Amino acid sequence: MAIKIMGIKNNLIEKAIKIIQIDNDNCVVLLDFFDPFFKDNKQLASKNIFLLDRKEDIKWIVHSDLLISGGFVDILFKENNLKAVSWNTGLYKIDLGTGFATPEILLK
Repeated sequence: MAIKIMGIKNNLIEKAIKIIQIDNDNCVVLLDFFDPFFKDNKQLASKNIFLLDRKEDIKWIVHSDLLISGGFVDILFKENNLKAVSWNTGLYKIDLGTGFATPEILLK
């Protein structure tokens, strides 16, 4: 993975501000983008959503062509669609297979 995540893998669940079970094998984890782990790395802070398998291995880290700083503040899962709200109130649809976040609407 291009993003350096050493030291966080074993405590993603502990650090999570929200966890959504996607199916029997996978869950999505949202970290607070103000977490000290992201200190001094705004690019990494914009990648604060992870898909984990049942062993808590990272399957993907959210990424977007538009959100390059800040991060996400909430995640929602409804009717097999994963959505995320960004710090600047944008609603993004997240591809469950790749973690790619596509903007849908501005909420505010």
